[in-house]
Amino acid sequence: MLDGHLRIDVLKDMDETDVTCLVSTDDEAFTYNKRVNRIAIIQEHRMILKAVERGVPEERIAKALNVDVRSIVLKRRLLDGICAEVPRSSRISTSR
Repeated sequence: MLDGHLRIDVLKDMDETDVTCLVSTDDEAFTYNKRVNRIAIIQEHRMILKAVERGVPEERIAKALNVDVRSIVLKRRLLDGICAEVPRSSRISTSR
């Protein structure tokens, strides 16, 4: 299996026995989710902010990530106008 490991774990937890899937015989190295971002949007925002604060131009970040510079600008401005307590209060503790 090239992709979908998390989905298969959830299906197993749900005791599902059948599932529809895609089978590709063209290129075993190809995954349909090659551009899936596995980090949270807030983490991406903080990483971009940190890079910009260190002097990395938004254009360079966009080129490195192969995205339009407007996307970087929007992600950098993600929390503009949001009260400062919101990002801190959204952290969830898993300890009991």
